[in-house]
Amino acid sequence: MKIQKIKINGFGKLQNKEIEFDEKINLIQGENESGKSTLLKFILAMFYGTSRNKNGKFIADYERYKPWNTEEYSGKIEYKLDNGEEYEVFREFKRKSPKIYNDQKEDITKKYGVDKSKESTFFLEQTGIGEENFFATSAVEQTEIKLTENMKNSIIQKLSNIAVTGNESISYKKTIETLNKKQMEEIGTYRSNGRPINIVNDEIKKLETEREKLKVYEEKRNNINENKSQLEGNLAEDTDILELLRKQKTELEKQELKKTKLKYIESQIDNNYNTSKTKPKRQVLYSIAVILMILIAIMTFLTKNPIVLTAIIIPIIIIAFGVINKASEPEKKTTNKQPINEKEEEYKKEKIEFQNEKNKKEQEIINEFKNKIDEDIIKEILSLKYEKVVEYISEKEREIADYKIGKKEVEIQNEAIEENLERLIEIEEKLTSLKNDRIELNKLNKIYEIVKEEITNSYEEIRKNITPDFLKEFKNILAQVTNNKYTNAYLDQDNQIMIEIENGKYIGIDHLSTGTIDLIYLSLRISAIQEMTNEKMPILLDESFAYYDEPRLENIIRYITQNYENQVFILTCSNREKEIMEKNKIEYNQIIL
Repeated sequence: MKIQKIKINGFGKLQNKEIEFDEKINLIQGENESGKSTLLKFILAMFYGTSRNKNGKFIADYERYKPWNTEEYSGKIEYKLDNGEEYEVFREFKRKSPKIYNDQKEDITKKYGVDKSKESTFFLEQTGIGEENFFATSAVEQTEIKLTENMKNSIIQKLSNIAVTGNESISYKKTIETLNKKQMEEIGTYRSNGRPINIVNDEIKKLETEREKLKVYEEKRNNINENKSQLEGNLAEDTDILELLRKQKTELEKQELKKTKLKYIESQIDNNYNTSKTKPKRQVLYSIAVILMILIAIMTFLTKNPIVLTAIIIPIIIIAFGVINKASEPEKKTTNKQPINEKEEEYKKEKIEFQNEKNKKEQEIINEFKNKIDEDIIKEILSLKYEKVVEYISEKEREIADYKIGKKEVEIQNEAIEENLERLIEIEEKLTSLKNDRIELNKLNKIYEIVKEEITNSYEEIRKNITPDFLKEFKNILAQVTNNKYTNAYLDQDNQIMIEIENGKYIGIDHLSTGTIDLIYLSLRISAIQEMTNEKMPILLDESFAYYDEPRLENIIRYITQNYENQVFILTCSNREKEIMEKNKIEYNQIIL
């Protein structure tokens, strides 16, 4: 890929600038604060847009490069891919999506997708490289290459990371250590203490112990409920029996009234019967009176003694007079009395009605209570005398009162049991939740193990495939930047890069000078772009050599210009790069800002 031309209408301090670039080396020179870094940012912003998020910066790029003295915040870039396709991109930075044209000036913007921030992904689709990887390889700013002795170990680690994982930011060892640490923090092991899995297991064990203690209340509740059911059954049965007894008591009282009426009728019949016998009695009395009178006459005739006669006759006369007087009493009037046969008919009718009514009422009671009380008990109660019914009513009332007291006691006991059982339910719910948590922790633990296994497998695959290529490139760069002083290297068992020195001895890369390590790092970083995309991406170096001495600077410029076909942009405020390229007869396109 080659950048052919840019037009900056307004971007940061740059306005109304048009620049054409050479396909090989472009030396962009300018004083400090002349806009070299802004030019680099403009090129990258044309491809990837400007972020409105700070992303850890003091100010977002969108705000940082927004012009102060013009409303024009736009530009255009023209470029050609390695397959010969040419494109123009016009972007107004106030809008998310740019306008993209092919070499026929056709608008093909809709041909490309957009990412989650609604930014067009045209450049990623065309080249296969995203903004992050571009910045990590081809685009090198001054702050990214500045290397001090204190940063040396960090660079060495990055080189080892590239050798082992293919990415300078990823260390296999540290990745595994990080995963182990997070695995311990987020899960723990059965032998650890205070970790999530330990806390869950301890709580489960504690709750299960408490649950076993509370389970006895389930049996108690069952017994209580059984007792309560029995009491309620007895209470219901006795309540029905009491109701039956009371109905029978009322019925017996009604029957007693009926019986009284029958007795009254029966007594009337008896009175009428006695009256009908009074006439023969009078006839006997008259006969007795006549006989007495005859006796008086005979005695008068036979007795000559007047005193004796008087003593005999006077009592006889008195008796005779009384008999006659009794016999001569008038008969009582019976005009209001029914004839005996009518009274008897009434009596029989009433008695039959009484019996029918009694039988009917008994059947009604049987029908009413037969679904509540055993029929034998009903019939037994119906056969009881009034006194017994009254006695049983009192007994049942006492029994019912006792059942109610017993039921209340059971309910009070049940309340205490229910409190414990509510706690048991709460424990069961917590145990279910905790066991689900444990399942999830075990799943997460398994995921960690799978991830570590996959990383290890990938690590082994990289060591077989990528590491040899890396070492080959590393040796090539090492030889060139050290003028063939060092030409051989390998990775030891701890993934440390070892260098073969002149006498054949191997030393760690940390024994090399800071400057040499710096050169190797920069060269490898630029080389990494070849592994990410088939496009020969431009190499943009912004004040990347400010801290290089002359020999190192000459080595790196020679290496870049001789080993890469990529378009190169060198942004600098000095003449050193120009002098070295002229000294080594390297052609370049000079652009002054």
